[in-house]
Amino acid sequence: MSHIGAIFHIHHSGSCGVTEIGDHLGVTSAAASQMLDRLVQQGLVLRAEDRGDRRVKRVVLTEKGQLLLEKGIRARQKWLQDLADTLSESEKQTITSALQTLIAEDNHLSHGAGFPQ
Repeated sequence: MSHIGAIFHIHHSGSCGVTEIGDHLGVTSAAASQMLDRLVQQGLVLRAEDRGDRRVKRVVLTEKGQLLLEKGIRARQKWLQDLADTLSESEKQTITSALQTLIAEDNHLSHGAGFPQ
């Protein structure tokens, strides 16, 4: 699961550093680096020198990594659609209402606690 989390984080960031990935996943930089080594070996990510600081390595998705991510997203969307297709209209309305409540509470907590949205 940490591999998937790293791939999603890199995708959303465009590029990021090893420490940033470790912080995002809640692991040490050494553990993140080892995990990224495996992703590099699989051809899913590349490490490149930062243009502004050659001591820093930036991590980006390869085309293969991007395609894997997109395939996973499509599979999840299909699964959710198949699941939604099994629900009655009443169940869909109940779920929609519950999700709207959760979103409103999240927005309230995010603004009240000073977290960025």
